[in-house]
Amino acid sequence: MLKSFQRLGYFPPPKDIPVEIMIHIRTCLNLSASVEPNYNSKSIYRHQKAIRDYLNVRPYGKEALHIATTSIYKATQVMDNPADLINVSIEILIKERCELPAFSTLDRLARRIRTLVNHQLFNSVFSKLTP
Repeated sequence: MLKSFQRLGYFPPPKDIPVEIMIHIRTCLNLSASVEPNYNSKSIYRHQKAIRDYLNVRPYGKEALHIATTSIYKATQVMDNPADLINVSIEILIKERCELPAFSTLDRLARRIRTLVNHQLFNSVFSKLTP
């Protein structure tokens, strides 16, 4: 989980961790091939908390949502492509040491803020038009 989080910025489900990573870790720790990661619901959350504490990373919550929203809003002043807006948000979240949310979360946020800013821009132009 530690190595996956360091690389991805979020915790993938244990079943999605590539076999190659597990083989490498088993080899480094001199464990037999029969040793498998086995997480129950309580230990996985304790491990995630310990990894966040070790890496000094905040979980995705209200503060990270505010950071993502602000970064996307600022970016929409000069960008329009949703992928660019999402990338800006990811970059800022990583810089601020926040855990990354699901892609769909950032996608919905970027589309919502982009729509809001575009409506503001269109209304500003429309209000200045004469009959």
